[in-house]
Amino acid sequence: MQLKYLQLNVWLGGKLWDTMVDFLKREDADIVALQEVYDGHDTTLEKRFRTLDILKQELGYPYHAFAPAIIDTRDNLNLPWGNAILSKFPITKHEAIFFDVPFGERKTGMETAEYAPRNMVRATIDAPDTLLNVYSIHGIWGHDGNDNSRRLAMSGTIIKRIKGIPHAIISGDFNVQEKTETIGNLEKHLRNVFKGERATSFNMRIKTDQKFANAVVDHLFVSSDLTVIDHYQPDVDASDHLPMVCTLKL
Repeated sequence: MQLKYLQLNVWLGGKLWDTMVDFLKREDADIVALQEVYDGHDTTLEKRFRTLDILKQELGYPYHAFAPAIIDTRDNLNLPWGNAILSKFPITKHEAIFFDVPFGERKTGMETAEYAPRNMVRATIDAPDTLLNVYSIHGIWGHDGNDNSRRLAMSGTIIKRIKGIPHAIISGDFNVQEKTETIGNLEKHLRNVFKGERATSFNMRIKTDQKFANAVVDHLFVSSDLTVIDHYQPDVDASDHLPMVCTLKL
């Protein structure tokens, strides 16, 4: 069988909410991996602070996995914020995998971003004819996309978790540039679907700093037992990041 997979960092819960939802509806992927998702439930909050509740409602996905990385205390929100996976197929189990900083609070100010907790969520998905192992990751933030000791250790954590795992898909905002040792380590074990094809993974209609025009930090990897039929990076205003879409043969 074939399935459609979509990856998107939604940008602080979905700052471009209407165009983001319209795009996700058009693509109608079987599995969607998301980062920067809020899990608020107060109906007086704007939609982007209730990302998970509203997307499940508006898109109709019957199954989801969510792994909060932080309690976001910025602007007195105090809301869970992390990574999610939406699926048309049953999710039989899921877990949160943290890197070097455990679950905790994220306070106001970019000076706190570098050491804010980061994680990935793993979901086991009961797709027709096979089990899929899907990971949605938000990598360690920094002032650049270069290697450092923590990012290299992050790649080691990822490899330990995915090495030898069948039917694996891992995608997200790794916060690490493509031509780094960190990403190269992953390429030893997985296929980097978009390798060498993009100048940037950012939406340059949103980003004002031109350094992002040459930054590829969003990646999608698959194990060798999955065949990529098609893949593309739509140039749409769904976020400050650009989405990635691929069709896979199981």
